[in-house]
Amino acid sequence: MAVAVRVVIAYDVSMDRRRARLSALLASWGDRVQKSVFECSLEPSELFDVLARASSMIDADTDSLRVYRQCVDCGREATTFGQATVVSPDPYWVV
Repeated sequence: MAVAVRVVIAYDVSMDRRRARLSALLASWGDRVQKSVFECSLEPSELFDVLARASSMIDADTDSLRVYRQCVDCGREATTFGQATVVSPDPYWVV
């Protein structure tokens, strides 16, 4: 089993339709922490798939997509202010 990669993905997309599609894609793989920023914990093959799909949704002339890798300890040491909360690096489900 591959080790999960933690990333922060941020975007600035000019067209509503493209922005909605990209947002839906990222929401299915990670946690929204700001309007256009997601934190994701993905296996390397999943990350490759998400980034391939995301990059095909944007217009390279007008939009931007940024991906920042996070080390395990980086996420644990996040500092927040106001209403921001830190997303747990270890997801769990209640059945």
